[in-house]
Amino acid sequence: MRSPGAAAAVLLFPLAALALAACSDDESGPTGPAGQVGDYTLQTVDGASLPVSVGGSQSTVLLQGQMSLLIGNDYDLVLEVRDKNGDETYLESGFWGTFALDSIFFVPDRQGVAGYRGTVANGILRVTTPDGLALQFQR
Repeated sequence: MRSPGAAAAVLLFPLAALALAACSDDESGPTGPAGQVGDYTLQTVDGASLPVSVGGSQSTVLLQGQMSLLIGNDYDLVLEVRDKNGDETYLESGFWGTFALDSIFFVPDRQGVAGYRGTVANGILRVTTPDGLALQFQR
């Protein structure tokens, strides 16, 4: 895996900003019920199935993605993208938690990447990026 090039970084940072502090390692955790822990595969972006052009550019295509919600409230996000530089991988990790029933939030470890939120219920994780992209993952 390699880090994204400049073109992919411009696209993926808004996606990552879609798209904390220490927490209990207890599976039910104070902010993350064990029922939400697991791997979620990206299914759609703005309702369109993958692969899909993103970022207002026909030359940048989101190929696949996965978000893993881990026990202890850490998460990992992996996005595979193809642009003029070829296939690239974007990796993000951080902290996740829940509030108000099925609402979920993410705080990336990477400086300069904004937090984001969405919902998780019945094995479906929906995330909305700050720039309005709607990502849907399924367990």
